[in-house]
Amino acid sequence: MGTFMDLFNRLPTLRKHKSENVAAIVGFLFGGIGLALYFWSIIDLLFPVVVAIALGIVLKGGGWLIGAIFASFYGWFRARSSNESLDKAAMPPPPPAANCAHASTHADGQGHILCDTCPMAWTDPSFHA
Repeated sequence: MGTFMDLFNRLPTLRKHKSENVAAIVGFLFGGIGLALYFWSIIDLLFPVVVAIALGIVLKGGGWLIGAIFASFYGWFRARSSNESLDKAAMPPPPPAANCAHASTHADGQGHILCDTCPMAWTDPSFHA
């Protein structure tokens, strides 16, 4: 499952948040064409359509239902992955360790904060006091 999500993390982030449920419904009903219009992205047209065509060839025309289900899952995971990327980009940076009242008592030799209330050391590996 981790490698499946890596695929979605490599795709470009959408411009704004999209509903996962709407994306799944659009993917099921309209396939890659619907997803391309909903996400406004050519990548989201190509990938589900290519998979649907391949399933149609392999299953000799009976793959339309599996293709619709695939497009539904693709739309849901694509929207979720993009929304998570947008949320991460919108998060404010953590406060610097200098603002922590107990930074000097809980720092290791390189200035990384080891206290649970000071997240700087774990979110910014290049941080040094």
